[in-house]
Amino acid sequence: MEISLADRSKKRGASLEAAASFIVPILLLLPFANKPYHIDDPLSLWTAQHLLTDPIRFFDYEINWTGLTASASLIIKNPPLAMYYMAGVGALVGWQEAPMHVAFLFFVGLTGLGTYLVARRMCGEPLLATGIA
Repeated sequence: MEISLADRSKKRGASLEAAASFIVPILLLLPFANKPYHIDDPLSLWTAQHLLTDPIRFFDYEINWTGLTASASLIIKNPPLAMYYMAGVGALVGWQEAPMHVAFLFFVGLTGLGTYLVARRMCGEPLLATGIA
């Protein structure tokens, strides 16, 4: 069975759209890689640094976040998976803002690609839907 030229062109176009949905969000956020840590970022950073010394008990340390010292488990309400990733990044390249933010751009690209793949099944303009999302 031979694939027609129109089918090849359509598949090539879909591949280019999928690649764009991965790359464009990364390129749009890359200029902000050196943005300072803010809001609750220190909670994640402290947990990531703690994980390098005690990877099993991830919230088993005390912090002063509200003016009173308390267990991190009472203050931090996020699951620690991203903090494990941050610990690895911090151990390899350091704790500066730019390397940490760049390390997370891969997941931004995956989010764009995943959005495109879902939109491709659900609508006629998946790249437009991805751009809107």
